[in-house]
Amino acid sequence: MRTTFLNRATGTVAAALMLVGLSQPASAQSLRAQIDAEMRYISSGNPGSALVFAGCAATAANEYNITGSTQRGVNVLVGCAAIGCGLTDSYSNCLSVNTRLFLLMLSRP
Repeated sequence: MRTTFLNRATGTVAAALMLVGLSQPASAQSLRAQIDAEMRYISSGNPGSALVFAGCAATAANEYNITGSTQRGVNVLVGCAAIGCGLTDSYSNCLSVNTRLFLLMLSRP
């Protein structure tokens, strides 16, 4: 069975959860709902950054599906975000938002 890009890129989920402030113990379903709500909240306040993230995450997943390389998928995600965020009104905020959304996505059960 082929492992997905997101499953391979997770690293230490507990550390990611602590970074984004979701370290409270919870069932997988309630944790998923909490993470989804946080991602919607962040995205609603940063629509340009959220659009960059959505496009870059899809591009990175496609790269992983083609090559099977987690490293190439992550490199595509980072490179895409660096370029995409250059098109927004706040480069550093966009990178920060994209990092937070990526960590949330990785920590989603």
